[in-house]
Amino acid sequence: SESKEYSALLGKHGYIIDMSQVKAQTILAQAEDLPALSSTATKLIGMLDDMKTTRIELVKTINLDEVLAASVFKYANSAAIGARVRFINVLDVIDYIGFTSVKNIVLFVAAKKVINDESLWFRSVFITNTYKKIATLIDEPKSSIDLGFMLALFHNLGSLVFRNFHREEFQESSAIKDFAKRLSHEKQLFGMNHLDLSVIILENWKFAEDLIDLVKLQADFGKTSFTKHNLIVELARRLFELEEVDEASIAKLLSDDKLTKQMKTHRLDSLELTED
Repeated sequence: SESKEYSALLGKHGYIIDMSQVKAQTILAQAEDLPALSSTATKLIGMLDDMKTTRIELVKTINLDEVLAASVFKYANSAAIGARVRFINVLDVIDYIGFTSVKNIVLFVAAKKVINDESLWFRSVFITNTYKKIATLIDEPKSSIDLGFMLALFHNLGSLVFRNFHREEFQESSAIKDFAKRLSHEKQLFGMNHLDLSVIILENWKFAEDLIDLVKLQADFGKTSFTKHNLIVELARRLFELEEVDEASIAKLLSDDKLTKQMKTHRLDSLELTED
């Protein structure tokens, strides 16, 4: 496949027109080799977005996937939930933790099967949990937090392909601190950046358009199109990439003019960030 694409991009004088486009075709083929979301997880995500879904329908579908069912029970029975009883059926769990928590579990289990790189998974979990924490602090509505949760968890999928198949080049790109320059460098190397590739993967997985649109916007920091969802993910990413977590580094992060402007635009300028 790569050889055919290579030949197709040769000019009539025998020289390469754009080598990055040759690599882009290879990367798209590699993206297709990612483990697909399980059919049960895909179905559940759709069901949990449908207000007409009943608890009984949800239980029947969850029980089709032993890993998902076990994860739901593990979460509900964990000490963190503070339940005084041990759950013995999925219906009781759903009644206790609610549809939103069930969806978050499904998303995490589905994502973990795909994101098999430990450092990338750690990054994804950090950004996702930080998103949820910040969104909760500013009293975002549950429906908004739900969409942002998915953005935070899945926007970085394209990096998985780069890390798995082009690790050295991707590490070179990842060392660039300026995010816009990093994305530009990725495009030069691979013919696309990791956000572009994430969009393609999510489209192939038939994810909702509103999520895909947000992933597309994640590269538009500083533009008016940048949403509150995108801003919180960007803030979480910057917190993750801090070399030191102290008052000085947080103050420096928040002194960025473009970030300050976006935070004022989306009324996050009153948000207080501490070392804790």
